[in-house]
Parts: sequence; C-alpha cells; structure tokens
Amino acid sequence: MSGIESSPTTPARTPSAAPLGGGPPLIPESVAAFLTSLVHEQCALIGALAGVIYLLSADRKRGVAVARGAPGFARGEAGYDPLTPGLVARLERLAVDAAPGADGRTDQPVAGKIDAVSVPRGEGRSTGLYEPEAVLPAIAAPLVVDGRTEFVGVLILPRGSERAAEEGLTKLALTASRFEAFLWREQAMQEAEHKLKLREAMELLDASQAAPTAQSMAAVLCDEVKRRFGCARVSVGLTWHHRIKVVAVSDTDEIDHRTPTLAALEAAMDECAWQDAEVARPAPPEAESDPNLRRVNRAHGDLADKFGPASVASLPLRVSGDVVGVLTLERAPNDPLPAGGLALLRLIGEVVGPALWSRRLADRGVLAVLRDRTLEIGHVLVGPRYTAAKLVGLVLLLALVLLAAVPIPAVVPAECEVRATQARVVVPPFIGYLASVRARPADTVEAGQVLATMDTRDLEAELSRARAERAKQEVQRDAALASGETARAKAVGAEIAALDAEIALNASLIEQAQVRAPIAGVIGRGDLEQFVGARVEPTQSLFEVVAPDNRVVLHVDERRIDDVRVGQEGHMSPRALPDRRIPLRVERITPMAELIRGRNVYLVEAELADPASAAFLRPGMSGVARLGHGWTTGLARLTRPLIDELRLRLWW
Repeated sequence: MSGIESSPTTPARTPSAAPLGGGPPLIPESVAAFLTSLVHEQCALIGALAGVIYLLSADRKRGVAVARGAPGFARGEAGYDPLTPGLVARLERLAVDAAPGADGRTDQPVAGKIDAVSVPRGEGRSTGLYEPEAVLPAIAAPLVVDGRTEFVGVLILPRGSERAAEEGLTKLALTASRFEAFLWREQAMQEAEHKLKLREAMELLDASQAAPTAQSMAAVLCDEVKRRFGCARVSVGLTWHHRIKVVAVSDTDEIDHRTPTLAALEAAMDECAWQDAEVARPAPPEAESDPNLRRVNRAHGDLADKFGPASVASLPLRVSGDVVGVLTLERAPNDPLPAGGLALLRLIGEVVGPALWSRRLADRGVLAVLRDRTLEIGHVLVGPRYTAAKLVGLVLLLALVLLAAVPIPAVVPAECEVRATQARVVVPPFIGYLASVRARPADTVEAGQVLATMDTRDLEAELSRARAERAKQEVQRDAALASGETARAKAVGAEIAALDAEIALNASLIEQAQVRAPIAGVIGRGDLEQFVGARVEPTQSLFEVVAPDNRVVLHVDERRIDDVRVGQEGHMSPRALPDRRIPLRVERITPMAELIRGRNVYLVEAELADPASAAFLRPGMSGVARLGHGWTTGLARLTRPLIDELRLRLWW
C-alpha cells in the first residue's frame, strides 16, 4: 500500500499540495493537513520539541519536507519558525538513513534510527532549543503503509532524553497505523464518489435512451442535467459541417437558429470545440497559477454578458478522440459550477456523448448517409492523416491513369519456331544394301551431288542373266520362223519382250544406285557411316537436305487469329539470343487449327524481312514473336484476356 500510487488494494491520491520549500504540488491538501496534525500529536505523545515528515524520492536518496510542527518551541515564540532550512536539510539526511531499502518495503514492526542533530543558535533568541552549538537527540521512523514506506517522520527531543529515545521510537512507529487508516478512508470516499458519479451518468443515459430520436434524446439530457445540477439553462450542440449546431435547449420545444441567443450559444460551443477542452467563464481559480488550464473564453463572456448575467461552462463530447458535440451549462453568476460537478459532467459526457452521436447517425436517411460517407472519404483524401497510404494510392492512381490514357503499340503474341524454306527427305531407290556414304550432317551439297551408293552386284547379275536368256530366246524365235511355226514364234517373242522389260528395270535400278541430293543445301540429318553394308528400304529416311534460307512459323492462339493479316509486320526474339529483335512479315495463314502443346493454334508462316541480320538462325530454333496490330492502352492490354475469359464463361 502506498500513499503515492493507487491500485485495487491501495488508497490513491492526486497531487495538490506543494512542498514546504515551494514548487509544484506533491500530495493532496487533505493528506498534507493530516500529516501536519500527526506531527503535532507525535510531538505531544513523545514530548518532542519539533518534528518534520518527509516524502522520499523514488530512489530513496532524497526527501522533501511536506509537514512539520514545533509545539515544544511555540510557547512565547509566536510567529517565529525554529525549523530553519539548514536544520530541515540535516534532518532530511536522518530521514533518508532511517528509510528501508531500495524497494521501500519492510517486515519489521518497529523500524527507525536514533541520532543526534546539531541545532544552530536562533537569531536574537535565547532558549533551551537554540543554544550555541546545541546537540540534541533526534529519532526517525518510517510511516509504513501496507508494508511500503514513502514517508519518514523525524522528531527532535529535548536535551537529556536520550534514554527515552528508544521508547519514543516505538511510539513513533505505532502512530503510522493512523496514517494507514486515513489513506484507506480517503480511498473508500473516492470510490464511493466514483460510484455515485457512475450511477448518475447511467441514470442520465437510461433516461435519454428512452427518446426515439437524437434531438429528443438531447432534449431529455438537457432537462435532466438542468434539474440535477441546478442550472438556469443547458444546451447541447452537435457538429455540422465543421461547426457546432444547437440541437436541444432545456425547457424549449422548438429551436429558432435565427435568434441572437442561439447564435451566441453556437459561438460559445464553437469556441469550446476548436480548443477541444473545457471552457468556463469565469475561469477557475487554478488557471491563475497553472497556464495549462487557461482557455480562450471570449465567446462565453459575450454569452454571459448579453444574455445573463450568468456563469457559463462548456464541455466537449467526444467519440474516439474526435469532438462530435458540446454540452453548455449556464448557472447564476455567483454560483459557478463546482469542480466536483465538472468531474461528474466529464463522466456523463464520456458515457452519453457516444450514445447521442450513434443515435444521430441512426436518424439519417439514405441520401444523408451517402452525403456523409462522401464527405468522410473526401476528408480522408485531403486531410492530414494516412499520409503513407495516400502516397501509395496516388502512385497507383497515376499508374492507372497512365495505363488508361497513354497509347502503346498493340501486338499479337505467339510462340514461334524457325524452319527452312525447303526440306527434302532422301530415301533408298530400292530394297538393297548400302554400299558407301559420301556425306554427313552439316555438309553443304549441291543439287545432283552423290550422297551415297547402293550395292548393285545382285542387279548386275540379274541383268547379265536376263541378257543371256534373251539371246537364247532370239535363236529359238528365229528357228521357229524358219520352220514356219508362227504360233511358237509369237510365244517366244512374248518371252523376249518380258526379258527386255526386266533388262530395262535392272539397268534403271543400277543407274539409280547412286543416291543424289535433290536440292542444294545442307545435310540436316543422315549420319549413316555405321549403316554401310546394312539392308535399307524405300520406307527409311537416309538424309534430310534443308535449304539455306529460313522462315518463321508462328503458333497464334485461336483467340487472336482474327487480328492477323497477310503482310502484317512484327518481330521475333529467339530464346538463344533474347536481346535480338528480328523483323518479320506475314506470308501465309493456314486455314485450319492444330493442337500443339495442349493449345489450339493456327500456324502462320512469316518471312524474314532482313535475312542478312538473321544469318545466325538455325532451323529448329524457338522463340517468341510479336505482330503489330495498331495502337491500344496498357489497361486494355492487361484486361483483355480477363474480359474475354469472363465473356466466355458468362455466355449463356
């Protein structure tokens, strides 16, 4: 338990009493008055000449005198204070030494310190207390409250009372129970006062909640506050376009904003709202010594002088820290609102203000809600808050405007591959065996150049046999003609014709045994050296000869084929050299789609606009191509695939 800090189990106090040496308040006036009376009682109980009570600092190394008394010296010395600053400073050292450790807690029922203190001679005084270099006994004991020490009392005993100092120390420690009881009583009184204030606020809230609208709710609040606080007039105003507009006045059914009284009331409320603080006229006495409590109250003065005389007080009504309204009270000029009533009104404003504003928002129509939401968005956009979010939003908005307004070239994207303008597959001329190979892949060949030869030994043997058989049949035909056997001659003639056909076929095959290049170009495939002597058939591919000139075949998606025209220009970038841009020109569009890599595409053939710059291309290379298609915007280019997909899926 502590006299400085408040907790659920500890009495609380607010700073209001200044230290003896001057300065800002440290303890409440009630606590200071009690400690002063306690010093006199301790002096009377022990027979001490004088006493001082110190408030210890947080580090327990300093102390500030907050109460003192010198009843043992007061006889015959009225108006003279024997506790000089020097003596108070020496007693402070004794108080600090008598205090417990750094945490201020002690379990000892009796704690303290006995010492001697040097008392200087008083000016013009000759007493038992102030003698030249008088050394008197002194005792110091902490005031333990709930096991914690924040105050220490020091008493100066008469000369010769050293033996009674121990007993006096015990009595001094026991008097701390009175201080603890006093703090608990103060805490109980504060809690009771808070409960009364809360009940008063809840009763006002309950009474005002019965009203159906915000205006009637404010009227009930005005009437109840006037009755409970004895006011001459109570008014409530709510914010309206950065101004305060009066919505209810006590004992008034209809409000005419054209009257001078209402204009003065709204000016006073604006004065309170702009300062976001309580404003009173006349100003409270505390404002004379504390500049933080001073407020501009000119409009309140005009209201009190012109429509009074009266004392006026205004309190802001807040929701989430923002002022949404003002409560103004007018009382008799000689009866201003007391501090306790002002504290209760603060609590009422914290409870009733949000409820009144919520009811005001609930009373709005659809158009009013739309208007207010628009204004809120406008305030957020141009107000001082959310600077980082506004910068990000501004950048995004600028990017969106640029995407929607700045024209960029429209393109038709497509995968592409490089193919030769001509390609021929060379196959064996007949079923046979490969005799030799004279070309390999990457060799440059001319049209008609021999690439490979077939084994003709079987063909030559068949040719020789057929020729010998033909000569034999010719002899038989001649003999049949000589003997007049015409029929037999005709039959032999037919056999000779068949042999002539066989001879011609074998001669032709022998002549075709040399496999030649059909076109000039480069051997693309056909590494056959390991197949020399192997059996080959016309269904097999021996070589593939490709022309040196290339073309590009684009795989255009079926959704974009309508944007492609013959003669359309564009460019491609091969994957091998993505930094290169090769110009293209559309030459041919196939009329039927093909399924390639899971996509339905159309093959579009394009010629190289500048073959010299594309000499590095090789058949089989792949890349990406872009065909020009007029102009568009970045936003349309980004959203077109999404829009097309939505149209396709939502089509019914």
